[in-house]
Amino acid sequence: VLVVAFMLIAFSVHAATGLLVAEPIISPMALIINTALYTLFLGTMLSMQIIGREQRHNTETIMSAIFQRSSDALLYGDPSGRTRWVNQRAMQMFESNDPAKVVRLTRNGIMAAHSGGNIERLLARALEDPSWGDTCEFETAKGKRFWGNVALRRLDVPGENLMVVRITDMTPQIERET
Repeated sequence: VLVVAFMLIAFSVHAATGLLVAEPIISPMALIINTALYTLFLGTMLSMQIIGREQRHNTETIMSAIFQRSSDALLYGDPSGRTRWVNQRAMQMFESNDPAKVVRLTRNGIMAAHSGGNIERLLARALEDPSWGDTCEFETAKGKRFWGNVALRRLDVPGENLMVVRITDMTPQIERET
């Protein structure tokens, strides 16, 4: 509705302005056709922009819902430890509502499983191997221990070095095996 209203206003203003200031050698009919094409083009571009925004919003809503409702702990950020998102399941697993603490506990668990290595070398190896994963023992903010299957994935975002960390609680399976 807004696009149609805009198109009518744009057509009227453009046509009136053109007819008032046009030189006599320009046919009024040619001016009106030119104005109609211009208005149609502008309306189409505006419609495409509105549709694109709606689709982007829908995609972001769906991706956010998938991220937040995952049965696995998911952390999204960069290798330096700056976090963009930590889902609700990660906060439940690590018994903390502080995303920075969840990231710190995750890093500590991974590093404890790979003693002797530094985080930069571990991240470099994980980033080179698209299927890097391991099973690590983690400690929650309340001191409880659990086993988690960890997978690190580098995200291809132009100009940014982003990662997603997935942790699946493996405690029941490991307890059955021991």
